[in-house]
Amino acid sequence: MKEENIIVSVCCTTYNHINYIEQCLNGFVSQVANFKYEILVHDDASTDGTTQIVKDYEAKYPNLFRNVYQTENQFKIQNTLTNILFKMANGKYIALCEGDDYWTDPYKLQKQVDFLESNPEYAICFHRANLKVENDIQINDQYVGPEEEKDLLIEDFILSNPVPTVSAMFKNVIHENFEDWESKMPFGDLLIYTKVLKITNLKAKYIPDVMGVYRIHDGGIHSGSFANNKLKTFEKHLQHVKLIKEHLLKKSYRKQTTHAIIYFIRKCIRYTPKKKLFKQFKLRCMLVLYKLKFHILYNDKS
Repeated sequence: MKEENIIVSVCCTTYNHINYIEQCLNGFVSQVANFKYEILVHDDASTDGTTQIVKDYEAKYPNLFRNVYQTENQFKIQNTLTNILFKMANGKYIALCEGDDYWTDPYKLQKQVDFLESNPEYAICFHRANLKVENDIQINDQYVGPEEEKDLLIEDFILSNPVPTVSAMFKNVIHENFEDWESKMPFGDLLIYTKVLKITNLKAKYIPDVMGVYRIHDGGIHSGSFANNKLKTFEKHLQHVKLIKEHLLKKSYRKQTTHAIIYFIRKCIRYTPKKKLFKQFKLRCMLVLYKLKFHILYNDKS
C-alpha cells in the first residue's frame, strides 16, 4: 500500500560495501528535514557482511527503512533501481546515493526539496561533491560537478553526464516499466536523468554546495591499460547515444545526438589499435555515414 505524505524516497543500491555502507547510511539517517522521507536500500546478495549492517539500521530505524535483500545477485539480470526500488518509491522526489558514497550535509535533502518546491520549472536538482580515492584520503581540490551554479537542459545530457549520482534528486515521474532496449544502456543513471527531462519537459538545476562524497576504490575501477579503458568508455558512450537517439529522443535533438555520435566514433578510432584493421574500417565507414547525416541536418532549414 502506498504511504501518503512521503516527500523523498532515498534509493540506495549496495553490494559488498562493508567498508563504506555504514558511512552511507549515517548520511541518510542524520538528515534534518521538515518533511517525511523514506530510505530504500537494495542489497544485491552481498557476501562480506554488508547485509547485516543494513539489517541493523533497519531494525534501529524501522520507520525510515524499507529494504530489499537478494539471495541471488541481480546486477546482470536487471536494473535494480528502475525495476525494484523505483517501483517501491512513495516519494514525490527520488534521491540517489550508492552504497560506497555518502552525504556530508545534514540539510542536503531539505535544500534540494526547498528548491524544487519553489521552482516548478525544474525536474532535477544536483550539487557538487568531493572526490575521494580508494585509501579514503581526499584528493586536494578535486570535485565532481561544475564550479558554478547553472541551469541544464536535456541537450546538456547527450554528450556527457554532469550529475554526480550521489547528488541527484528528481521528480518521481518514472512509473511505467522500462522497455527492453533500456536494459542495453551502459549508463543507467544518465538514462534516468534524460528520461525525466524528456517526460517533464523541464530543466535541471546545479547548485555549487558541496554536500556529498563520490568515492573511487578498487571495486569501481576497471582493470587494463589506460588506452583500453578509454576505448571501452568511449564505446559505451557511443552505444548510449545511439540508443537514446533511436528510442528516446528519436526526431528530437537530431543535430545534437548526431554530433555526439561523431565525437565518440572519433574517440573510438583514436584508441582502437591500428592492427585491428577491420574494426578501424567499420568505425571509419560509420564516421563517414554520420558526418553525411550531420551535414544534411545542418543544412536542413525546415
